[in-house]
Amino acid sequence: MTARAPCVYSSPAPAVLQDRWIYDVAAYTVGHGELGLVSAQSGGWAGEPENSIRLWRLSSCEDARLHMRLNTEGVDPAAETRPWAVGQDAFCHRRGVHALDYSAGALPPGWAAPGLLLSGSEGQLAAWAMDSQSGRGREVARAAGALDGIPERLRLCADGASVVCAGRVAPGRGLPVLDLRAGLAEVCRLGLKPDSATDILELPHAQGWGPLLVAATANRAYVWDRRTCTAPSLRLPLAGIKAMATVDADPNALLAAAGGAVLAFDVRKLPQEDPKARTPPPALARFEKAAGAELTRVSAMGAVLVAGDREGGMHVWDLSAGHLRACYSSSRDI
Repeated sequence: MTARAPCVYSSPAPAVLQDRWIYDVAAYTVGHGELGLVSAQSGGWAGEPENSIRLWRLSSCEDARLHMRLNTEGVDPAAETRPWAVGQDAFCHRRGVHALDYSAGALPPGWAAPGLLLSGSEGQLAAWAMDSQSGRGREVARAAGALDGIPERLRLCADGASVVCAGRVAPGRGLPVLDLRAGLAEVCRLGLKPDSATDILELPHAQGWGPLLVAATANRAYVWDRRTCTAPSLRLPLAGIKAMATVDADPNALLAAAGGAVLAFDVRKLPQEDPKARTPPPALARFEKAAGAELTRVSAMGAVLVAGDREGGMHVWDLSAGHLRACYSSSRDI
């Protein structure tokens, strides 16, 4: 089968920001059959906080337009008390925004907005109510960053209230769990000896367990029962693990990107948390790409598995059949 280049949305010249690194993206629903896209990019101490979070409306492959500069236009003026606002504009994030998470399903009880966007920069976390009809957002919560550096990942849990953060922390301090209903206040820490985690996710319906949280660190992943919020219960020893994903059709499956492959594991088969456990259980499946850069991000939806590598390559597999469907290069195909 011949690989077909994906649909690429172009943008009018006034909406293009040159020389800005895109740290994270998220899709969200907009009314009238359009797709919304959130892009988070660099800002810097003297940068452009008005452009740290941008909302786009994509109605076709030929039409993508900048819809809102969320970090200034959606900010809660009452929350802005700092003297360094740009011009007359208040803003939430001063530094570049590194992590996003969007949810239209698991939301806090009594939540009036159709969706929720989380954003994280060094020293700052925020939550935004997203209106699917207008495609616009507004700030609803803000808190000082709970990590000791930039956030690598933010996750809203299935209860619609708990937010977990992955990134650098002081050794032994653990990963923070926040309560959205309390304005992103910290409620506990996941016990963790390493000083950083590159990814975190939730397995809300694993058989025989309560909700599980899984964090990827150097050469292993740790698994916690979210109801206890203390030391990890299980571990996945896997050299080079960088990112993880869940599978819609299997609540017990954990996908892990390591090196040039994505491996599928049954979380029920993982060894107990023990430093002596240094061998992973047999993988349920293995999805490999051609030789080259290591994989850094992975996502699955339905029967499609997508992974991105360090050199800008994107690799697409069929989860059911197990074969590689297509590869795209940012320098050749896009």
